[in-house]
Order: sequence, then C-alpha cells, then structure tokens
Amino acid sequence: MFLICRFHFLSENSVNDKYSNYYVMFSGNLVAHWSILGLSMNFIKPCVMLIVSSMLLISPKFLLQNSYCSNIIRVPKDFATIQEAVDNAEPGDLVLVSAGTYHEQLRIEKWLTIKGENENTTIIEGNTSGICIQITADNVVVTGFKIQNALIGIVIQNSSGSRIMKNTITAISRESVILLQSQSNIVANNTIVNNAEGIHLVLSSNNTICQNKLYHNFDCGVLLNNSTGNLIKDNSVSANHDTGVFLFDSSNNLVENNVIVWSHDDGIVLKRSRDNLLRGNVVFSNYHSGCYLVNSANNTLVDNVFEANCWHGVELYYSNNNEIANNLGVDNGNVGVYLFCSGGNFLRNNLLTGNARDFRVYGEVLEDFLNDVDCSNRVSGGVLCYWVNKNGLRVPEDVGYVAVINSTGIVVSDLFLSGNGQGVLFAFTNNSFLTRVVVFDNLYGVEFFRANNNRVAFNLLANNTFGIFVRESESNVFCFNTIIDNGKGVVGICVVGNSFFRNNFVNQSEQIAFFQSGGNIWDTGVEGNYWDSYVGVDADGDGVGDAAYVLDGGNCDEYPLMRFRIPGDCNRDGVVDVMDVGIVREAWLSVVGEVCYNSCADLSWDGMVNVGDAVFVGLCWGQSV
Repeated sequence: MFLICRFHFLSENSVNDKYSNYYVMFSGNLVAHWSILGLSMNFIKPCVMLIVSSMLLISPKFLLQNSYCSNIIRVPKDFATIQEAVDNAEPGDLVLVSAGTYHEQLRIEKWLTIKGENENTTIIEGNTSGICIQITADNVVVTGFKIQNALIGIVIQNSSGSRIMKNTITAISRESVILLQSQSNIVANNTIVNNAEGIHLVLSSNNTICQNKLYHNFDCGVLLNNSTGNLIKDNSVSANHDTGVFLFDSSNNLVENNVIVWSHDDGIVLKRSRDNLLRGNVVFSNYHSGCYLVNSANNTLVDNVFEANCWHGVELYYSNNNEIANNLGVDNGNVGVYLFCSGGNFLRNNLLTGNARDFRVYGEVLEDFLNDVDCSNRVSGGVLCYWVNKNGLRVPEDVGYVAVINSTGIVVSDLFLSGNGQGVLFAFTNNSFLTRVVVFDNLYGVEFFRANNNRVAFNLLANNTFGIFVRESESNVFCFNTIIDNGKGVVGICVVGNSFFRNNFVNQSEQIAFFQSGGNIWDTGVEGNYWDSYVGVDADGDGVGDAAYVLDGGNCDEYPLMRFRIPGDCNRDGVVDVMDVGIVREAWLSVVGEVCYNSCADLSWDGMVNVGDAVFVGLCWGQSV
C-alpha cells in the first residue's frame, strides 16, 4: 500500500516565483522524488534520514496547510474561464492559465495557487468596473497576470499568508492592490503603473511589500492606513502624482532600501504615525519634500539619502521625539533639515550640504527648541552648533551654523555663517554677545526670539532675505553693524525697547518693517544710523542730517548720519585717525552726566569712556569711507 503526498508552495526564503513540488512515497522501501523548476533528482535508502530530518524541521501548521492530494487545473483546457476553474477546484489545487484575455472578475474563497502563463500576455480584463480579483481566503497565490481596466485591481480581505507576485497591474480606477484587515501577506515583484493608486493597506499588519515597481500612479505609490508591523522594502517608487510612500495613523513599520523619485508631492510622508523606522532609502528629485513628518513621534530616520528634492530634504512639522541620524541631505531646493515647532528630537551624524538652506529651526514655545543636536552634525560651512542650557561659553570657530537656546552669557564671534535658515539664532537667550561675524546668504541673518539684553555689534549682515529678524524680544542693542543687500534690513514683531544706532543700512529692498511693536530706539540722542535712502541735508556739516528720518509710523531716527559709519570714527569725518584719539582722550574715564563726557567718544555706549572705546579706535585705525 502506498501513500502519495505532494507539497506545492512558494519558497519561504525568497519572494521569487520558484515553485517546488515534493512527492514522498511510503512503502516497504522509501523512494523520494524532488522536482524543482523541472530538475529531477532521485534518492534511495541512504537519503532516508536526510529527508526525514528535513521534514521534521517543517512545522505542523505548514504540513497542514501545504501537504495535500492536489490537482492541476488548466484554463481553458479544463474550464473555459478562470472563475469556473476556481469554483471547481479543491483547496490547495493549482490553476494554470494559458495566455489570452479573460473578461472576468474573480472571487477566490479557498486556498489556491493561480498562475498565469505570462504576465504580459495572460490578461484579466476588468471592463472598467468592479474588482478584478477579490481574495477572502488564506494562502492564496496569484502570479503571472496582467490585470487591467477595473475599478480595483486586487482586494485581499481578512486574509493571511497570501502572495501576489510577478503581476502587471495597470489602468485601475482606484487601488491597484488593497489589503483590508489582512496579515502576513506578501506583495512582491509586481509592476504597478498608470493607476489611480498603488498599494494600499488598511488595518493590516505584518505584511511584506517588496521589490515592486510603482510608477505613474495618480495618487500614492504605497499607502498605509492604521496599519502596523509591515515591511516596505526594495521597491522602486517613481513619478507618482501624489506621495511616494505615505503612512497615516500607522506604527512600527519598516520602510527600507526603497528608491523614491519624482513624486509630484513628497517622497515619504508620516502623518499621525509613530515608532516607524525609515532606513536606507534613496529619496530624490521629488516635487516637494523628501520626507515630511506631521504630528508624528518616536520615529527613526537613519542612513537615508535625501537629494535634490524641490522643497526640503526632511521636514518635521509639530513632530516630537524623533531620531534623525546618519542621513545625507544634499542639493535640496529649500532646507536640508527643517524643524518646525518640533521638540525633543535627536540628531546625530547628519551631513547637510549644498541645500539652498542646510538647517533651520522655528518654534513658538521653548519646548519647540529643546532638541538634542550635537556637533557630529555638519552643514556646508562646518559644524552645526546647537547649544541648549549653556552658560558663559564662547562658540568655537569651526562652526557653520549657530543656535543658542535658553542660555546666558554666550559669546559668538569671528565666524563666517552662510547658507542656513538662520546664520545665528538666539531663542530664550539673554545677556549674550554677537560680534565680528559675517552672516551671508541666509534666510534670516540674525534671528532673536524671546531673547533679551543681548548686544550685536561690529557684524556684517549681507545678502540675507532678512538681515535682522526680532520676535517678542526686548532691550537688545544693535550697533556698528553693516546691514547691506538684504531683502529687508530689520523686521520686528512684538518687540519693545530695542536700540539700533551707528549701523549702516545700505541697499535693502525695504529698510525696516515693524509690527505690533513700540518704544524701540533708533539713535543715541546724538547719533543715529546711516541710511542710504535718507535724502536730507547737513547744513552745519556736523555729519548728522538736519531733519529726522521717519521709518514708519512708530519708528524714527532723529539723528540720521550723512555718511557710512566706521567704528572708531568719533568725529564722523569718514576716517579713523589721530583726531579720534584726541576725542577719546579728552573724555577719558568720564561718565554720563559729567561735563567732559562726550557720547561720540562712548563708542561702546556703556555710559563711560574707557579702554573699550580706545580699543575700537585702535582696531579701526586708518579705515576710511
């Protein structure tokens, strides 16, 4: 008596279409026949122990699902339509479909393998309506078809262990493949092109979406909705009209080693999603951002390349406690990494270079700025310096970006800062000093937010969109700065009691713009600022205009300077020389209120003429307009 048992399955170790047939015949003598892709091997008694040992490694569940006495049903040889073959098949049967066009909408409610002869010539035609293939059973395999012209391509509902592989899906009005409340399925090696939407998972977990080509779809390439534990890997996602890969309300998914290019929106979007890992993806030339996180937390972005996206490389929008590490953000059209109202994020070993702006942070409360960004991160100009809760320190000279958060007594000096969202950002930082810094070609040259009692002096701010941008800050002093060729020289929003004097404002599109602000000071009572747009006269030749320069309704420089102001030029004659030394000497050690005090000699504007003022003259000796 003989028992014949056949195994027919897709290899668990590969997503390729490799079918294996196992026949084991038990009798007085044991003979095994193993046919893999048409190659036969015969084993006799010496192989018995090897075969039995191998079978013991297969789980009882696998044996239950994959060992059976099965049939091979051929379409159209045995049945004229695929649906007839499906309806007449027993669980576990193999349905082989010859090349041709089949105008059908299939319902598969049992465990079957349905294999088309060729994915380009074995066509399931949906006639522009309905669902081409609807699967509601476990362990269904569909492979080798061209599926086209339907409302939905393939629906997998309440299914596990099914495999959709090596199909071409095109001209679908909605989802090409949609998984609904399904687990542990594989969608692999498919070409999904020119559909409304690519692959969509809803309330589905532990599925694998890999090695697919998804391009020219009108909506997303891959969309996860309320789904968890899925693997999105090694896909080519290109030229889709919406987002490449979109995770919505989804968690604990792995998006790995995908190439996402030319999306008409963002490359990758995480919205209201958490605890996902994005690793090793190449995301480039998308029409918006490479990766956009919205209200998402505890995600990890590691070892990705975000290149040449039209907007940002990575943008976090109200997204907290994410990790961004070992990524390359290069040649993006706006900001390499942009943190917008996002706090508690951890940045390490990122290289941001060649972007229109390499790095930027924006916040509205202190917590938005409390990120952990260490000096392992680099921008085009050097180290990314992001200090939080520091006291009494000097910023090193090898930095290319400076943000000082919730700190006091910080000195920023002798730097060249270019190509970022801010050259220097002070947020919730007080009693600090910014001097001898060249701030060139940033969005904001110097930005203050809720920063008080700081001094900004002897800096060059050039070619920035905004030279100085001050929000909700007070009692800061800006003096002896040259503010040139910016879009706007100074912008103030809700600012009070800040002082601007002895600065040079040259060739701005707009000199100042202040909103909801008051009580700001534009002169010392003797000297104001040099404005190249001032058209007044100096009849007495003292270097100060005879008429005030009205800047806007609430701001006025009463003593506008007639020529470019050089630090150390006490008598305002356009050159720093022995005459200026004499003015400082005559007022030496005097203080405000004393007869010999001369405010023109008080270059540091600290109410006393002392060694600091003499140093200014010495540093600028011989300079002239």
